[in-house]
Amino acid sequence: MHRIILLTGIAGLLIGLTGCRNHTPRPELYGLPGVWTLSKISFPDGIHQQHFPTEGMTHCRIFGRDTTYYDCQLLSTPSGIVIIPTGKGDFDIIYKGNHEFLYFEDGFRRPLTFPDDTTLVIQRQGRLYTWHRNRRMTENRMKEIRDIIAGDSLKANGEVMRYVLSTSERELQATNHRLAYLASALILAVCLTLYYLHRLSRRKRQIEQQLAKISEEQAARPSVVANAFKQVEEDFFQSDYFIRLQRRIAAGETLKPEEWEEMEREIRPVYPDFVRRLSGLCKMSAVEHRVCLLVKLRFSPSEMAGVLCKDISTISSIRSRLYKKVFQQKGSAKDWDEFILSL
Repeated sequence: MHRIILLTGIAGLLIGLTGCRNHTPRPELYGLPGVWTLSKISFPDGIHQQHFPTEGMTHCRIFGRDTTYYDCQLLSTPSGIVIIPTGKGDFDIIYKGNHEFLYFEDGFRRPLTFPDDTTLVIQRQGRLYTWHRNRRMTENRMKEIRDIIAGDSLKANGEVMRYVLSTSERELQATNHRLAYLASALILAVCLTLYYLHRLSRRKRQIEQQLAKISEEQAARPSVVANAFKQVEEDFFQSDYFIRLQRRIAAGETLKPEEWEEMEREIRPVYPDFVRRLSGLCKMSAVEHRVCLLVKLRFSPSEMAGVLCKDISTISSIRSRLYKKVFQQKGSAKDWDEFILSL
């Protein structure tokens, strides 16, 4: 029984070791994917060799991780680097072990060796093509070359198209685009500013015309009518409604919305055009509108602050802000009060 258990354990151990050996990770193929430049071609006679680059021409091959290779020539010119696409194809490489590989290029087997990590030798039609890794080329430039070769076309006469690598041009173009956007934004800002100033100027003219019309109407009133308005005003300030309102505000009581509406109804016969003229000056909030009503009824800033539950400084700020909003210039709270009393 012990012998059976021992044999079973040994068999399991052997199977485990065999499995580990079979699942040894395959090498990374010495980093074949990437950019390689041709350094020389050795001919079958073993004597003649051709070295590169020549006359500014560099032969370049990019092995992609999608098993596609891209061939091109790079020509240095005063205007920049010109790419001449020479083709693309499929490749596959199989590791045999002991640093031996099976390399296939477009379905044809090509003997391949790696003398070192930066050198690649491929045999083709008896010639040995020696390539060296190019680590200076950026990913953006590699992508640009691959995209050009993938979309390569011929001229009408069959001549191969040439392309100027445009990495720097794209950067310049991006800079130009940013400048164009900035210029457009500035132009838009200027246009909006001019439009805003035009509206302010037009609004100011409307206010001036409205004030001039009010002054003309008041000046054109016969003395009898003016005295009658004055008498109505005096009667209002002695009325039971105003005396009750005055006491409540002096006591610091707040008013309900319907009571503010009642205030407008009560002063309408006294100042027939006041509410209409007030609403035509500018867009006001409810608090601003109520401040104007209280100013018209001669309440003090402290009384306004109590009934509106605001600080006296806030009441002063509201009045000076309204003056600037209407007249487009700075003015004091007192200036606004004088204007409201003149309406």
